[in-house]
Amino acid sequence: VFTLLARVPSLLAAAGTVALAAFTAREITGSRVAPWIAGAAVMLLYPMAYYGRTSNVDMGALCWTALTVAVTARILTRGWSLRRAVAVGMAAALATATKDPSYAACLPLGLLLVARQARHPPAGGGWSGIAVAVAAALATYVVASGLVFAPERFRMHLDFILHGSQVVGLDGKPIQSPFYNSNPPTMAGYAAVLGAVARALRDSMSYPLLAMAGIGLVWPRRARWLALPAVGILVGVILPVRFVQLRFVLIIAYALTLLGAIAMAGLLEDRRRPVRVAAVLLLGGLAWNGLRVADLTGQMLTDSRYDLARWLERTARPGDHVGYYGAPRKLPRLSERIVTVPMPGQPGYGRFRPTGVDRPEFILVIPQQTFEGAHEWQLSEAAFEQLVSGSTGYRQVYVAQGRTMFRHRPITFVNPPVRAFAREDVAEVRGLPLRRTPIEPPATGAGPQ
Repeated sequence: VFTLLARVPSLLAAAGTVALAAFTAREITGSRVAPWIAGAAVMLLYPMAYYGRTSNVDMGALCWTALTVAVTARILTRGWSLRRAVAVGMAAALATATKDPSYAACLPLGLLLVARQARHPPAGGGWSGIAVAVAAALATYVVASGLVFAPERFRMHLDFILHGSQVVGLDGKPIQSPFYNSNPPTMAGYAAVLGAVARALRDSMSYPLLAMAGIGLVWPRRARWLALPAVGILVGVILPVRFVQLRFVLIIAYALTLLGAIAMAGLLEDRRRPVRVAAVLLLGGLAWNGLRVADLTGQMLTDSRYDLARWLERTARPGDHVGYYGAPRKLPRLSERIVTVPMPGQPGYGRFRPTGVDRPEFILVIPQQTFEGAHEWQLSEAAFEQLVSGSTGYRQVYVAQGRTMFRHRPITFVNPPVRAFAREDVAEVRGLPLRRTPIEPPATGAGPQ
């Protein structure tokens, strides 16, 4: 029950994001078609099917950012009012307090409103509206971020978002992390980051929706400002950290999809333009994305770790230890009679402590990061080969390859390939067969390789 309740905010945020996309499209165009296209296109974005069902903050941040975009659209079309000024300030502050990178999407929208007011000073209440919006944003942020309640914790949080996780080994010494700044600050490094962004957008939107967004960048002119949040995330978040994961481009995908939906609506309603081409592009994109979302949903329901958990429950005995690499939250749900322990010597972000168990009865290998191959990055290639070969005194006894209609898996946290190794004496006593079935890891999503 708690798990289900924890997902409710993300489900509501996902639904709200779709509704706000439709509202924004109608506000900008006044069209009856644009809201339906925008809502459907945003709903079928690949990451929506995952982050709308998990209890993290990415979907909440996207929803508040979408609200900021929606209120900005209303201000641009109808002018300032006290309610709109407070709403846009609070929405931007809540987006940033929910997930810090949202600042980079909201800040360009604020600068746009300031620039519009500077160019058109007669607009009634503009400067006072901007002042109210800034005051509302500051007042909301200091509360929603927890700054007024725990200043020291807020300082620690700032240190984390500026430098990333501090990866340390069990000996307390820092270890090179494959996350923040994993690409060098060179032309080649930034080119690699931009390539990763392009691949992540392809995985999030699909080629047809990217083509729609490309049309939207050219026409109509009144909607081009929707690209500002995308540019802000790229310049203010991704390029500074020189690292990309699929969720990093969630706001970019939303903004570009909204831009493309408005363009498609304009083409469909203007009989002088290529209506058939627009219809084929739109329907093909929605159908393809619908198939991919359905496949992801199936993978979430039949994740390979469910069968692994059942196998362990049948095979392990009370008090058995199961060793693992990487983060513990990726592990399958097991009963209390099975004890999970981090493998010795791996980096653990300061969380892990020596357990005194150097040779557990079972070892799991579950690669789930976008930049991992057949095994976790915390497990060296040499150690993995020794584990598979059996030279370490372990036998590979369980292998499961995640099922999917597509070899390419943009969200590698879902349905990963899994392996289980049993200590030789345990495998002999319990009659566990030797399995040498190789796993060919599906193609992963964007990220440093």
